[in-house]
Amino acid sequence: MSETCFSNLPNFREVGGGNLVNKDGDKVRSGVLYRSSRTDFLTQEEVNTFIGFGFKSIIDMRNRSEFERADGAKLLGNYYEPFVLKRGNATPLKPSLRWGRKLKKDMKNAEKQKDDSGDPQFIGKRYMTNLLTRPFFMHLFYKVNFICRYLSLILLGIDWLLGTHLFAKYFAWHLINSRSLVIQYVDMLEYGKYVIKDILQLLLNEENLPTVIHCAHGKDRTGLVVAVVLACIDVDEEDIFADYAESEAGLAPIKKRVIKEIGKYGLDEKFSSAEAKTMQEVSMEIKKRYGSWNNYIESTGFTREDQKRLKEVLLVKQTTSD
Repeated sequence: MSETCFSNLPNFREVGGGNLVNKDGDKVRSGVLYRSSRTDFLTQEEVNTFIGFGFKSIIDMRNRSEFERADGAKLLGNYYEPFVLKRGNATPLKPSLRWGRKLKKDMKNAEKQKDDSGDPQFIGKRYMTNLLTRPFFMHLFYKVNFICRYLSLILLGIDWLLGTHLFAKYFAWHLINSRSLVIQYVDMLEYGKYVIKDILQLLLNEENLPTVIHCAHGKDRTGLVVAVVLACIDVDEEDIFADYAESEAGLAPIKKRVIKEIGKYGLDEKFSSAEAKTMQEVSMEIKKRYGSWNNYIESTGFTREDQKRLKEVLLVKQTTSD
């Protein structure tokens, strides 16, 4: 893994960068696709370095509530205009009534870029989406009995009033912690197909590149999306598994923080790891269900022609002189 130039952006790295090739020998284009943990903690100096990468967009795998609740100054909010992306539509983020005040407070000390009118001068867009979709949660909801469902709804109301995480903890203790990370990942892919399609469509538009994909820690949601992207352009599976596993080292400096943060949702410490075999087993299950990753991707609505076009965007074609 390449050395990071950000003290406050662990797990930051380029995906490919000329070192990865697909099955045809074509190289993953350099300087186009990056991944990381959340960008909320960047200092102004680091923001300037981040901007120096020329990122046209940020693909943030968190929903509005998670973004607004997260700690950090969120200084990039003064440079990347936030949009909520859902089913092909990108709408400007409107801060929620409950958390909007906190978001404004987080960003009030930021160094602002303004145009002649005095309005913020954005240099790119932050697209917010999330593989933890409503269908995914409904799938989990109906896996517990009626009494558990009833109690969980009461806890959900308490969460809304007090800003707690009792609903998530309840399901973690009663269901999720007894399941493997592999099952969680496969369910996210099954019930988040429209999210996968939305992100792949973003990558087709070169006006969004280069981009950085992140979630909270850059391991789970980000790891799945990057794996799908690499599978779509026919990168060898062993390289896909290895890329996922790099997050183990990438998150080592903040391991205690990761465990603490997932603990807020009642999740077991085992969910903080990133082992190649996890993504390998996910791949096996996807191929068992769909025959291939390309078939799975097509089932999201991202056609074979779209997949071919994405290769043209993200790969450097092999030539006889290579």
